[in-house]
Amino acid sequence: IWFRRGVNEAPLYNRLMHQSGYELAFYGGQTDWKVYEMDGFIDEKHYDSFHIEDPVLPQTDLDAVSRTLAFINHTDRDETKPGHPVGDSLRSAVCYLYGTHSSFRYSDPAYRIFTPEADEGLLIANAPELKQHFYNRYKNSLRSMDDILAPLLREDCVVIVTGDHGEPFLDDGTASHGTRLSKYQNMTPAVIYYPGVDPRVIDAPTFHGDLLPTLLAILGIELKGEPLFDGLNVSQVDLSKLQERLFVSGNFIDASS
Repeated sequence: IWFRRGVNEAPLYNRLMHQSGYELAFYGGQTDWKVYEMDGFIDEKHYDSFHIEDPVLPQTDLDAVSRTLAFINHTDRDETKPGHPVGDSLRSAVCYLYGTHSSFRYSDPAYRIFTPEADEGLLIANAPELKQHFYNRYKNSLRSMDDILAPLLREDCVVIVTGDHGEPFLDDGTASHGTRLSKYQNMTPAVIYYPGVDPRVIDAPTFHGDLLPTLLAILGIELKGEPLFDGLNVSQVDLSKLQERLFVSGNFIDASS
């Protein structure tokens, strides 16, 4: 959303990683980025390898994971670029999975341990008395997603797993994200792993803007000049400094909020 306007240069992640010698890829099972003004970041021109497709779950999520692994393993060949070489360059990929998103929540029958579960595609707004049924479907979907993304959890890579937003189940009076400013819609966890890291839990407020400076620090990429980020390197920052920060949120759907 930050890059929803037209920009004349690549977003910081793409620009800084390219300048540091990385090839970049984006793979995702969704195509509506322009509709929601997210194509400032999710655009083929910013990536060396790029593939998106309409969601047909779970296959499109499985395909996104397979393409990501092929890219990271240097076994990919971009069909849009005949003869594209397979080399040993540094690589970074964004893999956007859709199985737990909104009414598309997919759960494999093998993982449906929370029951009763609402029917796939049924919206909670249609039956608020069935709130627990919808919550069960979401939890089962998360169990399925754990299995789908498991191959990406590699010990030889920096791995960041997070969500783009939270999801309310009538907890704030709504049944869909992007409808109200609340902790249920604004908050999402993140897990950052890299070789040699000591386990650490941060329960102070953080935000997505912390991910890029943290990633660059882990990779040993040093920047010269004035600081470029609103975020902080959370792999080293003093927790008391995180507690001092103030955050401002805006509702991009309702401009009056």
